[in-house]
Amino acid sequence: MKIVFDDFCLLCFKCIFFLFLFNAICQLYEPLTNICNVLAVFVWLVIIYNTKNVDKSFCALLFPLSWLYSYAIFSELYFELYPSFTPELMKTTYATGGLVRLILYNSILFIGADIAFKKVKMPIEVISKANRYGIYLLYFVIVSLLITSFVTYGIPLLEGVNRFVFWNKEVENPLFSAARGNTFIVFLLLMLLFNERSKKMIWMVVVLVILTALGGDKFSPFMVFILYALIVIVIRENIKFDKKFCMKAVGGVLLIFFLLLQLIYYHYAEIAKAVNVNDAIVARLVEQGQVWWMVDQIMLCDNAGLIGNAGIIDEIKAGFSLTTDPYYYGMYKIMRMIISQDMVLRYYEFGVEFTEGYPAIGLIYFGYFGLVVFQLFIGYLYGKCAICFYKSVRMGDALGCAMIGKLHSLFIVGLVGGNLWKLFSYKAVLLVTIYYLWCKFRRSLRF
Repeated sequence: MKIVFDDFCLLCFKCIFFLFLFNAICQLYEPLTNICNVLAVFVWLVIIYNTKNVDKSFCALLFPLSWLYSYAIFSELYFELYPSFTPELMKTTYATGGLVRLILYNSILFIGADIAFKKVKMPIEVISKANRYGIYLLYFVIVSLLITSFVTYGIPLLEGVNRFVFWNKEVENPLFSAARGNTFIVFLLLMLLFNERSKKMIWMVVVLVILTALGGDKFSPFMVFILYALIVIVIRENIKFDKKFCMKAVGGVLLIFFLLLQLIYYHYAEIAKAVNVNDAIVARLVEQGQVWWMVDQIMLCDNAGLIGNAGIIDEIKAGFSLTTDPYYYGMYKIMRMIISQDMVLRYYEFGVEFTEGYPAIGLIYFGYFGLVVFQLFIGYLYGKCAICFYKSVRMGDALGCAMIGKLHSLFIVGLVGGNLWKLFSYKAVLLVTIYYLWCKFRRSLRF
């Protein structure tokens, strides 16, 4: 297979050269660390901006990683520029140059994804009746299960119950939890009907969003909804990005974020019982960068920091086990390294799901040198997943979109959340196998 480096790849290589230079300066001359941190952020913005020059579909498929990585990057920048005491770490942060290394590894992953992604020109197909009715059926099943769960166990948002406690402890029927965990798949499929059944689709989306909010979720699912809506709309070319649409889109996003802010405020005031709600919200946003900051410091001081350890083998074994205890793997493995055991146990008992743990977990397993190779490898896999996503959406294949959307979510869980054991798991293998067989079967049938 011939590897072709396009302009975006070459740009990333140039940026990586400067990031290596900035990292060397941070190590050799500490007073220039923050200057290098700021320059590294500018390099990151240049990379993000230039994804649009590759292909708009690739840009949309890469956007979830771009957005979520930027979340941690700007949090890390705050830690580096302004010394902050973090209660979880029980440490006061300082400028270390870790931000430069974080951006460096994220950039390497983008190179792997770009090498793998090759747009296949194919027409946009109209959604068939079989696919349309299949979407309606899945929507009805998910909505019915969510409503039944609220009738049976109560409504977390209105009763002031923490969502982790409610869905992991109080809800005993696994079907209800599964319905809640797959609302994003239903939303993704509804986006396929964006042009053909716009009014009906909008009302179905509104109902789904309301039920998600009543379930106690305050931010992440809604952000995922927006990201998947963007992916499908761009790939299917449902809208014309003119000035009028852009103004409406900006207004709509601002409205959504305003409503989410109210929901978040309610969560911290009524459920989390925060003494100072504003400080609690700001602290929650800022602390997204603390995992990389702390792990980077540990690995710098560790003699094994350059080569890592063989823990990835145990992580993969956990993914193929039916009785895996998340306490010993993924994000909980990281948290046991950086915060007190009492705090980890408290999170574990609540069933808390952490975010922004990657590439910190990769740094632990592979070290600074090995992580370069792993980033290229995992980025390449993400690029291949993006191709399948692109084809399924263009064809309007509801079942294919559902399977590849689920696989894509495992990439997000692994490449953002840090739970690699969920990405390298029997679920991922099953999804890939079934999707492959479905593609073979689909060639002989046209729905």
